[in-house]
Amino acid sequence: MKRIVALLLLPLLAFTFITCKKNNEGEQGKKGKLVKTVQDYAKNENGEWEANVLQTFYYDTQNRLIKIDINNGFSCVYYSYETNYIIITYTPDIYHADTLKFDNNGYLISMGNTTFIYENGYLKEKRVGNNVDNFYTWMNGNLVSVLYHDRNFEYSNREDLLNINIFDDIFDIYCGTLKLKGLSSKNYRIKSFSTKGDDIFATYKYTFGKDGYPTEIIFDVSDGNANDMKWIITYY
Repeated sequence: MKRIVALLLLPLLAFTFITCKKNNEGEQGKKGKLVKTVQDYAKNENGEWEANVLQTFYYDTQNRLIKIDINNGFSCVYYSYETNYIIITYTPDIYHADTLKFDNNGYLISMGNTTFIYENGYLKEKRVGNNVDNFYTWMNGNLVSVLYHDRNFEYSNREDLLNINIFDDIFDIYCGTLKLKGLSSKNYRIKSFSTKGDDIFATYKYTFGKDGYPTEIIFDVSDGNANDMKWIITYY
């Protein structure tokens, strides 16, 4: 299951706090349209789009994500909300579980042996055990640099209306899916590039519906078709 889902991470690719007050501070529980399905496509050897992974999202009455169905039941991810933490379980690997713990302000502070440190409300440092795993730089409400991944990002001026992250290369695969307080950029990402001068970069191209929500995102890598991806999004 993890191998298939990891395909979503090729471009560079839960959790809300339990109380209503803190849910409103993040994307979970927000008013507006909720993502229903995300179908991703990859380029084949002929440069043609082929369907890859289909994710279907289910929510509770508080608009919190409670299940992700992957490829019509091939595997699933479940979210259980408790006071100050969330338990994530996976099938068919039902014995594997992740626990996300939050502080009283609604910020994610730990997941297993991984801890998160914030500055002025934004993630500054991620630690695994006693070792620093990564440093993060933010500007104008957007994540612009991930040091150890050597990733830098540019953004549009358009507000990101999605209640989930379609792609995320920064956090754990399902820690990044939902937009937790202190972890999410406010605008749409439009470019990803390295600081090492390798000339390889990627652009994100969006198609929006009449209501302003994105219905298609294309991830276009400058080195050819091999890593290009596309997401088609539907809503409830």
